[in-house]
Amino acid sequence: MEFVVSISQVKLEEVCFGNKAMRVLNEFVMIFAKNAHGSAANVTAVNKTSTSIFITWDAVPANQSNGDILGYRVNYILTTTLDTRLVNVQTVYANLTGLKRNRIYYITVMAYNQHGDGPPSMALLVKTDEDSKF
Repeated sequence: MEFVVSISQVKLEEVCFGNKAMRVLNEFVMIFAKNAHGSAANVTAVNKTSTSIFITWDAVPANQSNGDILGYRVNYILTTTLDTRLVNVQTVYANLTGLKRNRIYYITVMAYNQHGDGPPSMALLVKTDEDSKF
């Protein structure tokens, strides 16, 4: 299966899965505070179970922040329905639970501070596991 993701800094334009293309609704347009800070880097994800994904990332360096980082927002989108969820954490990891089995999620991480949200990280596409038949 081929995945093609086209991303601009402020808008997820299109996600294509083979011949099937889904336009992302305007509600997913994100406006970021001017000069808020840099983005989370080295985002990695592991599908821990058929209904959970564990994500880690590097903290935004102090020299790239415009004030203290208050936390991170993990945005994840179920690609088949465009159902979107947002989790706020004060750590550099998150455990997403209650996910759909054997589905692909589009995941980004952004730091936030008193000036607002920073730009999102590079996107990850992560598939949850299937349940074991045994």
